[in-house]
Amino acid sequence: MAEFQNRKNCCKVTGRLSRQDVVALWPKQDTLLSAEVELLDLSALEFVDSSGIAFLFHLVEQKQQAKKLLKLINPAEQLQPLIALYNLQALFSEA
Repeated sequence: MAEFQNRKNCCKVTGRLSRQDVVALWPKQDTLLSAEVELLDLSALEFVDSSGIAFLFHLVEQKQQAKKLLKLINPAEQLQPLIALYNLQALFSEA
């Protein structure tokens, strides 16, 4: 399961974000990111499926609804095929 390590304005996500992991994380979604987090570092993700991508975008949307910014940075190599498949390059940044 993915772990969210908050450090000032950046949160590093490690581990896996599969459908099963998203189901387990869903009840905790409001507490995963501290209020000051603006960057979500995805460089240490070991596995992500389409449910994991959707969950990441849900977290971005939550921040937007709170009138805050959340930028997805450093997508792990494992994310690249999904980013290309869904044409999501513009939504991810290199730090």
